[in-house]
Amino acid sequence: MRSVVFLVAVLFSSLSMANTSVFEMTLQQTTEAEFKERFDNAELKGQWPYLGGQFYEIDGRGIDFDGVKLARVVFNKEGKLVAVMTMLRGERYDMVKRALDDKYTLINQRPESSVLKSATYVAADKAVVDIAFHPSKTEMAMNYTTGAFYHGMKLMMQQRMRNKERKDAGQL
Repeated sequence: MRSVVFLVAVLFSSLSMANTSVFEMTLQQTTEAEFKERFDNAELKGQWPYLGGQFYEIDGRGIDFDGVKLARVVFNKEGKLVAVMTMLRGERYDMVKRALDDKYTLINQRPESSVLKSATYVAADKAVVDIAFHPSKTEMAMNYTTGAFYHGMKLMMQQRMRNKERKDAGQL
């Protein structure tokens, strides 16, 4: 009996700590070299601000998932994958949301009645999956990021907003 409990505990802990993957890329594991080998159509766009790593764009035809228009893939300065940010056709929102509901823990969601539909999930490895769709547009966003990348970007955006508000207030 103890061996069965131990086996279940080991299996559960290894599954719960498995890193989050999307489009055959695993956050915090896929290296930049592995990525470039797998996606030979990726275009280097430069260095990601405030992170020191490179980022690439992949045309949607380079990803085997219906509806992907564009993917932006970000690496940290150690060359490990920290974010995959995609634009998809908007009509995929409900299907993507149902799939994510089954796979991750929902931590935030706008009411279905709101104009902007969005949901944020967290994975067992603390990765954050974020989706958003505005009906007046034909696209939706789907972002897979490490927790550190997500929170760092959130802080950066808040700082930008504060700076803009200070600048605007100074002109009044």
